[in-house]
Amino acid sequence: MDCVLERIDAWLAAGLIDSATAERLRSAEAADDDHHATKEPTTAGPAAGPAAAAAAASTFFGPQPTIVEVFAYLGAGFFIGAWGAFLARLAGTDTRTPILAAGAALVAAVLIAVALRLRGGTARQRRGAGAALLAASWAAAIAGFALADVVGLELGPETQVFAFGFALAVAVLGRWMLPALTTQFGLLTAITGLAGGIFSLVDRRLNPCCGVEPFVDNPWTTVILPAVGWLVVAVLIGAIGLREARATDAPAQRRAALTRLWAGLVAVAGLATAVTRSGSLETGDYGRIIEPWIGELALAILAIVLLERAFRRNSAAYLAAAALAVVIALTDFNFRYLSESTDIGLLIEGAILLAVGLGAERLRRRLDRDADPADGDDPASAGAPA
Repeated sequence: MDCVLERIDAWLAAGLIDSATAERLRSAEAADDDHHATKEPTTAGPAAGPAAAAAAASTFFGPQPTIVEVFAYLGAGFFIGAWGAFLARLAGTDTRTPILAAGAALVAAVLIAVALRLRGGTARQRRGAGAALLAASWAAAIAGFALADVVGLELGPETQVFAFGFALAVAVLGRWMLPALTTQFGLLTAITGLAGGIFSLVDRRLNPCCGVEPFVDNPWTTVILPAVGWLVVAVLIGAIGLREARATDAPAQRRAALTRLWAGLVAVAGLATAVTRSGSLETGDYGRIIEPWIGELALAILAIVLLERAFRRNSAAYLAAAALAVVIALTDFNFRYLSESTDIGLLIEGAILLAVGLGAERLRRRLDRDADPADGDDPASAGAPA
């Protein structure tokens, strides 16, 4: 594969092809390499099953890392750590946050420049560019966090919104520069972090606080509003995954699988956090804001929706999220209504996990039987990591 990529680079340098054509050729070569890496181990018969699964998992992240590549990542990490230690020593105690903001912003700029240099190279170099862009988005978040302190924002939701706003800006730039799993992951984490900060900020404005937990004057603002908000965020992330899945190349399908899994997890985690929220009630007692069975029913409905999405899109990513929703709902039902002792509760919990695991595996096999490779759907439908 590297020989073919070198020829593409030579054609580009000689002016025989333009940069857009070169990028398409590299993507096609990477997809073909991934196809062979996944298919070849299956020709050895049934005994090659575990080896084939391991090969498929490795190709999900591109070509196998070399020793030089691993040490390059480690060395870059130590350089960044040394820079952080230098900034801490330079700042002292009085001017720490302005220097930290400037230093983190400089790190983000340097990493973006490195990514610009690497993104047109081989598959491993492009992976390095993606890692640099992911680290740049994290550095931008640190810079935003420090800058929030400089402008006088209190530590809390305002600071989180400020930090993840910077991270999202860099993540969007990185995703535009280089479509990859790493830049997609950076984009998804920034969106989720920014949404969490916004929801926390709205919750603080709508619900007066007393100590740690709010008084519950209106469950609509403490439970329903954040639950709907997280579901809306999950739908938006799912739309991103749907857009990725429209492409036919293997890298886009891997990004679609990651995005769909992330959307499902955001929906489940956001809804579960909202419906299981506790607080100081108007009666003076402390407890769940809404009845537990209502939250469990909401999670069960979400699991059904995710299962429908899984079979409609032939995506095991949604299936995994649905299984998580069922586990959370049944676990809450178990410890709220069924078991009064720890040993019985743990016994029932073990049965829940075994039943959900076996059921999810049977559904995954059905997805594999129903999947049509010609549809060009995501690798999650074929049992690839999602």
